[in-house]
Amino acid sequence: MSSYVVSQEDVKNFLNLPSMNDQEGISFAYATDPDALAKLIPAPLKLVAPVVCGYVVHMGKPSFGGPYLEQTLFALVSYKDKMMGSYPLTLLLHGPGAEAGLVAGREGAGIPKKLADHIELRRNDNSASATVE
Repeated sequence: MSSYVVSQEDVKNFLNLPSMNDQEGISFAYATDPDALAKLIPAPLKLVAPVVCGYVVHMGKPSFGGPYLEQTLFALVSYKDKMMGSYPLTLLLHGPGAEAGLVAGREGAGIPKKLADHIELRRNDNSASATVE
């Protein structure tokens, strides 16, 4: 399995540089089979709850490139039973600025981003939906 560990200095530099402006999207969470989800979590991380969280968001004006759409699914995990965080199951980008977002996240901070074939976000009055391919 790949490692996405980066130095604390790289994380500090990443957080000081880019900004994600003019965002809109949807977020969600759902309960799932705990055994199936736990199989996707690498050691030494441990699953905190059998819940998958996610979002689909339009990044309208990122400081490092053009607009793009981003989708992620993640699980809540703990490290050495002390620190809680999230483990990305998927993190996909699509649109004119997707490659810049991929490089800024993946190479800049070790976030495992990949390009999607298509992401669409729709808003109709008080509801929203998305398609990710």
